[in-house]
Formats: sequence, C-alpha cells, structure tokens
Amino acid sequence: MKIGKMKLILITLGLLSVTTIPILAYMYITSQKIPAGIMIESPTVEIGVYWDYACTQPVTRIDFGEIIQPNNNLTLRKTLYIKNKGTVSLWLFWNTTLRSATNEITDHWTVVYPFYLPLNETYGYYNIDPNEVWNTEYAIVLAKYLTINTYNWTLTIWGEY
Repeated sequence: MKIGKMKLILITLGLLSVTTIPILAYMYITSQKIPAGIMIESPTVEIGVYWDYACTQPVTRIDFGEIIQPNNNLTLRKTLYIKNKGTVSLWLFWNTTLRSATNEITDHWTVVYPFYLPLNETYGYYNIDPNEVWNTEYAIVLAKYLTINTYNWTLTIWGEY
C-alpha cells in the first residue's frame, strides 16, 4: 500500500498534535499566576525595616506580585535591612500570620550580615546594638502545585530590652 506525501505529512502532524497539545495544556494549567503580598508591622518604634542599607526606604509591604504556580518547590527571596533606631540594645523577635493562613507556603528570615543565621522568631537569640544595621533575607517557599488563591499575611518584628 502506497501512502502519498500529503497523507504522510498529515498523519505526522496529527501524531505531533496528539502528543504536544496535552503537554502544552498541562504547562498552561499549572502555570497560573498567584497574587501574594505581605504587610510589615513593627510595634517597637526603635526597629526599622528598610529596602536599602542607608535605611532611607522603609518597608511597609513586600509584594511578590503575580507568582507563577511552580511545578517544583520554589523559593523567592527579598533582601531587607533591619536597623535599631533606639539608644539601647534589643533582642529581636518576629512573627508571621502565614502559618495560620496556609500550609502551602512557608517562610523564614535569615540574618545575612553580621552573621549567617536564622532570625529566630520565638527565642530572640540575637541582640542588635543601637544604630546597627543588619542585612537580612526574607524568603518564602512555595509548595509545588500551590493552590490558586490570593495570599496575604502580616510580618511583625519587634525588639525587647
């Protein structure tokens, strides 16, 4: 049986579309955008959170924008600078409402400089001196196949004597 060139091309295109369309559809469906934003609060007036080391641009909101739904766990990071604006050393603490909102996103806050250690949210391991500025990294980890939703939470950072 002899198949013409045109029929062979049509059969090839048909087979390609049968295998390609489901892959493209899967990629499109799992790549939906997810809005996420965070409000920053500091009930201790001596603590400031800034976008820059010179501490001229205060952070009141972290906007991760429209996040593409990942097919693998995905970590997103923001560099933030914490300054003790007071006159005495403070133990730093922080808390997040994220864990009560979802278990599909986790967060952590790390002091990059003067040491590379997690900023512990419950024990206040670290003492920040007056006028000292710490370079920190706030990160969120998105679970693969994150539920399509709008995610918002609050970070609270404070200091105690």
